[in-house]
Amino acid sequence: MLGWVISAVAAVGVAAGLTAAGYIRDYVPVGLALTTTALGTLLPILRDNDMLAGQFGRYIFAAGAVGELFPILIIAVFLTRRGHFIALASVALVGVLAIGLTAIPWLASSSVVQRVIREGQDATGQITLRWAVVLLFVLLAMASRFGLDVVLGAMLAGIVLRVWTRRLNMDIEALEHKFDAVGYGIFIPIFFISSGM
Repeated sequence: MLGWVISAVAAVGVAAGLTAAGYIRDYVPVGLALTTTALGTLLPILRDNDMLAGQFGRYIFAAGAVGELFPILIIAVFLTRRGHFIALASVALVGVLAIGLTAIPWLASSSVVQRVIREGQDATGQITLRWAVVLLFVLLAMASRFGLDVVLGAMLAGIVLRVWTRRLNMDIEALEHKFDAVGYGIFIPIFFISSGM
C-alpha cells in the first residue's frame, strides 16, 4: 500500500508537470492511470516463466491487487459526475453487500450442504466453479448497477470467494486450476482480442 501511495504521488506530480508544460489537460486521471498495475496482463507472462512461486509471487500478487483496487476506488469516488458523496455511498453499499456474501458459508454449514459441495466440485456439475461464476456475475451486476467499474465487482468476488473456500474447507488449489483453465483458455484471449480491436 505504501508503495502504491509513493507511486501515486510521483505519477500525479509528473502528470501535473506535463499539464503545466501544456502536454495534457487533466493531470489527476492521467496520474491515476499511471499507478495501475495491469496485473491481469502480466499474470500469463509471469506464470509461463514460473515466476509466481515463493515470496516473489506473493509480493507480485499483493502489489498487483493494490495497484488494481486503489485506482478503481479513487476513480469511482473522485472522478465521477454524480457527486463524491453518492459515489462513496455506492462503493460502501457494494462493499457491504460483499461482506454480507461472506456469511453464506455460515448459512450453508450443514453437513448435507458440505457433502454436496465436496462431491460436486469435481463431478460434471462443477458446483464450486458454477457458484464462483454466479458470485462473480452478482457482484459485477451490483457494481454496474451502482455506477461503479465492474472490475471492482470482480475484485470483490475474488475476496469473497477466498473467504468461502476457507470457511467451507474447500480444495483451493483445485479451484485455482479450474480458474486457470477458464481464465487463460477463454477470458484472457477475449480480453486481448477486444483490446486489439
